[in-house]
Amino acid sequence: FNTNGLNTIFDNRIYHLNVFSNDTNDEGAILKLNNFYLNIGRSLRKMGIYNGGTGTLRFYSEAANQNLSGAGTLTCTNFESANSNSVSSNLTVELPVTVSGDLTVGALDSLSLGTTTMAVAKTVTNHGNINTSGGRLLLNGNLKQTLTGRQNASFGQTEFANNAGFNLNRSFVFDGNIIMNSGIIDPMMNRVTLGTASSILGTGFGTSKYIRQSGTLADSGITKFFGPGSNAVLLPVGVNPGIGQHKYTPAFFNILENTGSLAGISLRAINKKNPNTLSNGNSELNYHWKVDSAGFENLKATMSFVYDQADANTRGNENDYIAARYKGFFWNAGVQLGSVDPATNTISIDGDTAGFVRFIGGDYTAGEEVEF
Repeated sequence: FNTNGLNTIFDNRIYHLNVFSNDTNDEGAILKLNNFYLNIGRSLRKMGIYNGGTGTLRFYSEAANQNLSGAGTLTCTNFESANSNSVSSNLTVELPVTVSGDLTVGALDSLSLGTTTMAVAKTVTNHGNINTSGGRLLLNGNLKQTLTGRQNASFGQTEFANNAGFNLNRSFVFDGNIIMNSGIIDPMMNRVTLGTASSILGTGFGTSKYIRQSGTLADSGITKFFGPGSNAVLLPVGVNPGIGQHKYTPAFFNILENTGSLAGISLRAINKKNPNTLSNGNSELNYHWKVDSAGFENLKATMSFVYDQADANTRGNENDYIAARYKGFFWNAGVQLGSVDPATNTISIDGDTAGFVRFIGGDYTAGEEVEF
């Protein structure tokens, strides 16, 4: 839509538009689609005003690489990267985009946001990959948002900023950071995987902002991968055992030393007492954390787990609680493992005077000594 410098209005009132080559929406020009689709076969450079109404802006690749560039912010109702010729395609976005409806990424497509932000208010369907390098996918709707698509599709840096919360209908891999601004993330028992370079960022975590787990062994949990060296990660998990009931029970892992080239931790929060305790007195937490790990070498680490006060009430004397770990049919408990601070509801696993432990995997809880 090259207007040769004239402030032209292109007012489409009849058909969906298919553009097979590169297109430029010139500065000063107004492109009105009146709720029809705009299908871009190559690249789009937006310098003027794009007004698509309720229509979809679709990049359907006729080439391996496409580009969206220009000036200002592009605003549309729906945005789609939909490969059309059965070859892998990459769409690079170089300007901010605001999507008031849905974002869809096709099965063979990569959506590269680079250093820019794409804000989406409704559903994200990712059958391919969404990449960032300093930019972010911003989920900031007003109603609960859903992430769906291909199992284990990958996301770059993603910010969750919606008080109504989020459902993750598939297992996803986050190669960029998860930024938790507001809202509860519910993976729906699917796995959330964090790559070696990704963490969960945010402040003010609690019962209105956490990653909800089912509280059962059937949950797929959260997995975090580590490279060699030191690293630390907060996994802000919790459970929702009933309507209006929320328990925020985060776990923190501090890897002090590790020479393994690729190691991983998987965490599940279990909303009941560990079934392997030794007494029938119920003088232990009515809660435990199941941690699996692999790939660590020459490990030195510390861990901490925060419990909900309701899981200690009327269950023995909380001031007599000791830290406990169950692994391989045996309990390890007491000061040589760590400590319990009833004032902060924190179980610390630090090897006492050693200042570290050489393991991570196991079931962790707390209770009176007779239970272990």
